[in-house]
Parts: sequence; C-alpha cells; structure tokens
Amino acid sequence: MSSTIRVVIAGGGTGGHIYPAVSIAQALEKTNPNVKIFFVGATTGLEVKIIPKMGYPLSLISVGKLNKNVGVLTRLKTLLLMPFSLLQCVLILKKIKPHFVLGVGGFASGPFVLIASLFGVATALWEPNAFPGLANRILDRFVKKVFVVFSDSAKYFKSKEIVAVGLPVRAQILAKPHDTTAFRPFRVLIFGGSQGARAINKVVSEALTKNKSWYDDIEFVHQVGSSDFEWIEKKYAGLSANVKYFQYLDDMENRYAWADLVFCRGGISTISELAAAQRAAVIIPLPTAADNHQQKNAEPLTRALAACMILQANFTPQEFKQTVLDLKANSELRETMEKNIKSFYKPNAAAEISELILKEIK
Repeated sequence: MSSTIRVVIAGGGTGGHIYPAVSIAQALEKTNPNVKIFFVGATTGLEVKIIPKMGYPLSLISVGKLNKNVGVLTRLKTLLLMPFSLLQCVLILKKIKPHFVLGVGGFASGPFVLIASLFGVATALWEPNAFPGLANRILDRFVKKVFVVFSDSAKYFKSKEIVAVGLPVRAQILAKPHDTTAFRPFRVLIFGGSQGARAINKVVSEALTKNKSWYDDIEFVHQVGSSDFEWIEKKYAGLSANVKYFQYLDDMENRYAWADLVFCRGGISTISELAAAQRAAVIIPLPTAADNHQQKNAEPLTRALAACMILQANFTPQEFKQTVLDLKANSELRETMEKNIKSFYKPNAAAEISELILKEIK
C-alpha cells in the first residue's frame, strides 16, 4: 500500500450529518498525517456548499429520498435513478481507490457504501440517531463495523461489531461559563437546524410581534434559514434591538456561549452540541423526520431532566412565551438541565472513531 491512506466519507444532506463527518475527517488527519480525505455527497445536499469551503475534494452522485416520509413519486424517481447513481458510485470508487469508506447517513451514503462493500473495500457505518435510518438498517449486513451514538440503537443492527462512540462535535464548541454581568437581559437563542424551521419561525415571529411588552428584559437571536428570511425580515421590521435575526449562523460556538436558553430541533448533532456547550434547551422535534427520530433523540434527555421537549403540535405563540418566562424565572431548573446534559457529551468521539478506522486499514 502507498504511504497515502485514502478514506472516503460518504453522505451528508444536512449539517447534522456533515459537521460530525468533518470532525471525523479532521481527527483522521490529526491521527495520521498520511491520511487523505475524500467526500462523496448528493447533488441536492448541503454538502455542496459546506465541504468545498472546508478544503476537501467532493464527488457528487444523483440520488434522492426513499424513506416513507416522502411521496410515492419521489420514491419512484429515486428508484428509477438508482442504476445511474450506482454507476456513478462505481466510477468514483475506481477513480479514488479508497482504502476505507465510512457512511455517515444522508442520500449518498447508502449507494456508495453498498458499492464499496461489494468491491471488497473495508467499510463502516456511523449512525447518529436513536432509531437508525432506513439505509443503515439495510446496509449493516454489508459492513464490518457500525459506530453508534446511542447504545440502545445497537438492537436494530445485525452487524458483528457495534461500537458506541458518541457523536463528534466541532472542536470550537465548548462549555463556557455564563456572562455574569449584573442586570443584563435574559438571552434566548432560537434556530431550526442549518436550513431553519418554518413551523418554529411562524410561532416565534407571531409571539414576538403580536405583543412586545413581555420581553423588555429579554434578548432573542433567531436563525431563520434562507427560505424564510425575506418574510421574516418584513415581519420583524421595526422591532426593538431585543430581537436579532439571521439567515444562517456560522459562529455557533459564540451563540451557545451567549445564550441562557435555547429553542431548537431534535437532530442529534444539535443535541450533541447542546451537551458540549452545556446549555439549557427546549427541543421541538421535527414531526416529519424519518422514523420520528428527532423525538426519539430527545426523549432520553427529557427522562434525564437534561432538556425540555414541546411537540410541534403543542408549540404555539402562547406556549413559547410562557415557556420562556417560566424558564427565565426558574434558574434552578436551567442549572439542573445544564448539569445533566453534560453526561450526553463524549469529547473524544471523533478521535476514537478515527483510531478504529485506521486499525481496519491493512
């Protein structure tokens, strides 16, 4: 084998898959300077914007959704496109000639890991959710290892080797003490993942614009996403400086450090970042997430008093307002959540995964 070790990380789609994958890539490079990382993603995924900025080569395949949370036409289109997608995978595989392939979930992960395993390349899966996605449930019989975040998810796999490793979190996101400036406003951070969340945006914007008197001593930072930015900008026009809104936040480490309370979705990447930052949070799971995995991700936290959860059906402007006011007044509960969520953080997850991968490369 040449001195260069070629590792392909396949998958993406959302920041919840991409940023942990980048953390693993960085850990691999740190563990062994001879490692060369390649990413394989989907033409429609967020990796198209993120991965090139990170300095990694990115190959793209044309592949769509197959899970039951999409319509029949979408699944049919994906199935009809699959032979072409698999051919693309073969061509990419022959070009890169990887020593190892890691699937991290997302549209591109399934086909590329399958082709790599059929061609005899060492492969593994990384499953971030409490209930594994469809592709990983199918693929686990083809791979040598499955890395899981939740130990309970092991029961859904048939692979001979299942390793609980936790979720890699960006190194910049660390637990920092709260700002103890006297008489400062209470601070609330709201975001719906890398692309925003319309249901959350509608509720929050209604609560903040219908009655402005209830948050005189509260500051809000609201990440709204690109799709909703235009109408949110119009709706928030004329509001006080207490409300700041952004299309995208690329300095999350600073935002977590700033916040006293976070409202967010239940993606495992978000949950792991909350645990790393040790911030009290109210989780509103995306009800249409595949296999309802966001609610299943949040439930262990609520049982451990590490976070609160409001189902989207119950998330109204009045509920948002009351929850903010209740948690603002209850510093003891916030401190309990911050203390308890720490147990969900595994700081060496990326390094552990990288070491296990490198042991498999002969």
